[in-house]
Amino acid sequence: AIFGSPLMTPSNTFDYPTQPGRVLTPHEARTRYFDELRLQAEDGRNLVVPTLFATVVYERGADADVRQALVQCFDGFEQRFGKHLRGGHSTRTKFTAKTSKGVASTRKMILEAPPFERIEFVRADVTDPYTAPEYALKTLTNSRHPTIGDGGMLSYLKFLLPWHLADSEVGLAQYHEYLRFVCRTLPVRGGYGGLTSSLPFDYDRYMPMEYALAKRFTGLEIDAMAYYEKNTYRILSQEGDRRTGPVFGYLKPGANVILAGHIKGVNWITLLGDVFVERLGGEAALRHAFVDQPEIAVERQGQCLLVQAGPLPRLGAPEEGLLAPYAAVNRVVRALRNPDHTGLHTYMEDIEHADEENSRAWLARFDLPQDGPVTPWTPGAPPVLAPPAPERAIPLSARPGQPCPKEGTWFAPHLRMKEVHMKLGEPMPAEAVGPTGGVVWYFRG
Repeated sequence: AIFGSPLMTPSNTFDYPTQPGRVLTPHEARTRYFDELRLQAEDGRNLVVPTLFATVVYERGADADVRQALVQCFDGFEQRFGKHLRGGHSTRTKFTAKTSKGVASTRKMILEAPPFERIEFVRADVTDPYTAPEYALKTLTNSRHPTIGDGGMLSYLKFLLPWHLADSEVGLAQYHEYLRFVCRTLPVRGGYGGLTSSLPFDYDRYMPMEYALAKRFTGLEIDAMAYYEKNTYRILSQEGDRRTGPVFGYLKPGANVILAGHIKGVNWITLLGDVFVERLGGEAALRHAFVDQPEIAVERQGQCLLVQAGPLPRLGAPEEGLLAPYAAVNRVVRALRNPDHTGLHTYMEDIEHADEENSRAWLARFDLPQDGPVTPWTPGAPPVLAPPAPERAIPLSARPGQPCPKEGTWFAPHLRMKEVHMKLGEPMPAEAVGPTGGVVWYFRG
């Protein structure tokens, strides 16, 4: 038995916000909403729990060098968070507690499995598939046929960390350092990260709650089926006959386009592999799109760009309204999204979930009415880089030393959300660099 939640029977209507509101720090959001975001069994086990996460989609998961790189990611997670990890499973074992011998066995399996065998493993702080983890690393690779290749199939790696790590610079540094390590180690096609609802590995019955929470809190990612979402990023073309012609995991000039490849969408972290960066006009063009938006950070990591929408992961609670930095990134890259997404959840009868219609609406939650429908990139089309988000979608901001443009309360995310009351024309406080980066003041009201 589980403790019930009113979110299990949500309303069928929801208007996603179009104007920003109050900014909640991770600590404020957890203090206010953690109990609403968590579902527990009567014995105290977590069945749904909010976590930090990242999902990384990568190429060539059947190749020996990539599987060696996957071992490095496995070892890296173990080195950083191993004291919290107690269980897991792999392609050849059931979910159970893992000793050092079991961990060594998983490493060996990754290295020795033949290319035609897909690799799956989970390493987590739980020892059964019925409890939601707060620490976890999991992957599912593609396989490769000895004669027809891998058909452009992709692999994914996903990791979870407790949400409370976002309360401190040290905790966020742990998240960022491991994510950057993964991006430098694997051949990344794309991905996303921020906050999500962690579900048990036996997750099906909890998907309606995942959707209900993500509909109410727009910063929460729907990601229970991340292993399936990797197919969104797949690219495939074919020459000659549809049944017998050779296939290619890229868009070969002159070949028939089978799958153009898309991104899922944006969150606090959006990873764009080089193939998607080029569709936006190249790295310089993408960086230029955010030149007047210092809250958006763009950094090169391996063969992808990591785009970060603001200094802190946001929950997207009702009082926060539109998550303006997320919307700014979304407007620039939205043409890479598939407007015909087939759904983030499998079919469930007589209960609201992320079916095809709901998924498309949710994936567009950061779209602004004035932007109109998504016109997706198509092969042969010119770059689809959109202009920066319109000014009215971004909170009023000012840099240190500039005259205050409006009287009221101002806050600085890079100064641990420090607030000051300023009068019109007064010079903004002059700290140019804070503990977590360059300072920008935002108007609160």
